[in-house]
Amino acid sequence: MLPMHIQLKVRTRATNGLIMLAAAQGTKGGHKKKIFLQKKIMQFQFSCGLQTKKMSELKKTVNTGHEITIRAELDFSRNYTHCNASLLVNDTLAMSGDQPTWLKLLPPRLHTPEVILNTWLHLGGAPQAPIGLIIELPPAQSGTGFTGCLHTLRINGQAREIFG
Repeated sequence: MLPMHIQLKVRTRATNGLIMLAAAQGTKGGHKKKIFLQKKIMQFQFSCGLQTKKMSELKKTVNTGHEITIRAELDFSRNYTHCNASLLVNDTLAMSGDQPTWLKLLPPRLHTPEVILNTWLHLGGAPQAPIGLIIELPPAQSGTGFTGCLHTLRINGQAREIFG
């Protein structure tokens, strides 16, 4: 499976809004993650096919207007039985977790190399994407766009243009 390491810089005073939604779909399934603000608190949600896990920073608001660096990572264990996700804010681990994947349930004859069919990254706003790629947004988030600045995007270690 494709690891997803995404880093970007954000500045906002918004209370709610989708910051980032990333997904990869392969021949054996998909995985996705999203970062959003809900009531001034950063939320991190990810799925590797079997379940969806949502984590929240409980005490510290990030909508201060100061620039923050967000690094969201999603990797698979060596034998693909688990995926591991983490969110770092200003190079400090804010949230992390793991979950089992459906890949361990495949019969051994189906353990062939993964072919990535498509990847998708949405920054800010409410995505207009196929429903299969979207992790459900909470009711307060539906249609709510992100208000703020996003810049300095890196995907799997490579610098990318946001507005190019």
